[in-house]
Amino acid sequence: LVNILERYPFNLAIDTLYFPNPQFIVNSRTQLQAVIHNTGEIPASEINLDLYIDHQRVAQKSISLEKSGRQVVDFSFTLKKTGIRQGWIKLQDDDLPEDNLYYFTFSVPESLKILMISDTGTANYPLARAITPIDTAILFSLDTFSVFNLPSLDYNRYDGIILNQITAFPYYLMSNIRSYLGRRQNILYLLPMDGDMSLI
Repeated sequence: LVNILERYPFNLAIDTLYFPNPQFIVNSRTQLQAVIHNTGEIPASEINLDLYIDHQRVAQKSISLEKSGRQVVDFSFTLKKTGIRQGWIKLQDDDLPEDNLYYFTFSVPESLKILMISDTGTANYPLARAITPIDTAILFSLDTFSVFNLPSLDYNRYDGIILNQITAFPYYLMSNIRSYLGRRQNILYLLPMDGDMSLI
């Protein structure tokens, strides 16, 4: 138990952490950000902050914070395995060790889910063949649809969207794309010969 009435002159705490772009791909660099708060009564100088993934330390940072200060600390590491991964961030010991650990989990998919949309379904075929990788270690699943035969989809279940030479965007598609962009940033728009970027 922590005595909330007791004063802790030297104490840093991990407020929160998040992945700026939660698209997890094996053998690629992943960014993670942690917010550190100096809740003590004195400045803190050169405090070590360690990041562990699957029980291995993968990154270390040193920070300094004024009294009541907050700082966003950027980490970068390489994902080695798919599946559910475990991690934690650990602060150097201080007067209140109970808030020096922050545990988290995240899932690395076996393959990426890509949605490809074109004016006609047949327009997707050559590109789908061209981008299908031979290396099974980096396989992704590809769903292809015509803009005129597009079912009701949960766009957020896709890691990326390819808009393949679409000449006219129906309102419902524009609305879904804008909503998707508000949450993710992985859209590739391949212009048709007479394409107009103002359509997006």
